[in-house]
Amino acid sequence: MTRKEFEIKSQQCRPMMLRVAYAILADREEAADAVQDALLKLWRGRESLATVSNPSAYFNIAVRNAAMDIYGHRCRSEVSFNDGAGLPDSKVHADAETRTDASMVMKAIDALPDNSRMVMRLSAIAGLSSKEIADMTGMTDMNVRAILSRTRKKLKELFEK
Repeated sequence: MTRKEFEIKSQQCRPMMLRVAYAILADREEAADAVQDALLKLWRGRESLATVSNPSAYFNIAVRNAAMDIYGHRCRSEVSFNDGAGLPDSKVHADAETRTDASMVMKAIDALPDNSRMVMRLSAIAGLSSKEIADMTGMTDMNVRAILSRTRKKLKELFEK
């Protein structure tokens, strides 16, 4: 992919990339950072872009991954030992339990196969519909719904053990 082709494609995809990153991060500056990180990574690997059948979906997956990296880093850095200072003990325990549950769910999602993990993150974290996920990934809407159903069932079974 030439420099000009990359610029055109990145300008076409930037609005959707920003929406995806913002849906995950809920912060405009971090979303813009995620888009820049993704575009830089894509630029560095631009030789392989010529073989991609759906560049728009590829760009969106790249920004989703960059946003998830930022989100994961932010979540890890927000946990501190002083989080419960000045709160009643019951509130501190409930917050700690919620963080532990969320951490367990994220670890379970991270352990899923690539397609399941990607679809689950886009649905649960980014809040995208199955149609939006299908458009972004190049899958069919029916396939996305099937993956979501199987993944939710698998996660439910895992947590019922």
